[in-house]
Amino acid sequence: MDKLIFFYQNIIYVKKKKPLPPKSAQRFLNWFLKRSLTEEILGDLEEKFVQELKEKSPWRAKVTYWYQTFHYLRPFAIKEKLITDLIPFFMFRNHLKLTFRLFAKNKTYLLINALGLGIAVACCLAAYLFIAHNIEFDSMHRPEKVANIYKIHAQQESKTGQFSENMTIAAPLAPMAALDIPGINRFTRYIPNN
Repeated sequence: MDKLIFFYQNIIYVKKKKPLPPKSAQRFLNWFLKRSLTEEILGDLEEKFVQELKEKSPWRAKVTYWYQTFHYLRPFAIKEKLITDLIPFFMFRNHLKLTFRLFAKNKTYLLINALGLGIAVACCLAAYLFIAHNIEFDSMHRPEKVANIYKIHAQQESKTGQFSENMTIAAPLAPMAALDIPGINRFTRYIPNN
């Protein structure tokens, strides 16, 4: 019997830790609220948290704590420093409202400007694509090889004596030129029709 009593005296009881309110919510309130309101509001929220723990699960109590934290995001509770930091945001919002009101009154002006801007952007994109195509046309070749690639054009003289340049030439010209001109290593022909 003495051994049994001794055994019970040496048992250490581990208490379960009580769930605490979310620290991040408390830090957020400390950052957001006026100093005069912070202590009072944090105390009220902690009392509600303890009450919620008695009735519901710890997870549910934490969710309720966050919910109540967001309910204190009201203009009267903001720190003075935060108000001065948020003034540019409010000014931007005000400028947007004025812009939308102005556009609502002048719909024709808005339509002309938006149409003009759209056409200008489309022209810029088309010009960029055209220039990029011309600049990057031979980019798959090494620079030293590009210097030796040529395309043959044909010049024709009409009966009146005018010269015209033609992009197409006769198909047999390439093999004949390769035989006659010693600098041609390789050639290819491109026939788009049939």
